[in-house]
Amino acid sequence: MKIEIVCAGIILVAATLPAAAQRVPRSANEGLQVTSSFQTMLPVSSPMTLQEEAKASETARQALYEVASRECEVISKVFKGECRLMNINVNSYVQDRGNGLRGLQVSVNATYRIAPANE
Repeated sequence: MKIEIVCAGIILVAATLPAAAQRVPRSANEGLQVTSSFQTMLPVSSPMTLQEEAKASETARQALYEVASRECEVISKVFKGECRLMNINVNSYVQDRGNGLRGLQVSVNATYRIAPANE
């Protein structure tokens, strides 16, 4: 059974800035911390071998890692500073949704540090 996951089909459900990061006063030299979350659900063909599920999960995780990596570009433009990815956490699992429907759930949480741009 051949499985194809198209990166363009990944849906970003959430990309949010924590409210606390916007409200806490910070010194100009301290910078800003931003946390973003990305997730997707892809249909899984049944039955799949464990190896096929693992490969599909790997492909989906790689796509979300790439999204998380590009987020620094967006953050740098908005906050006018130098962005660095500080922490990333990924979760993936196959979920049985009933009636023979299964989906691969993948989520990534990433924390970035934005240092003020050198002038």
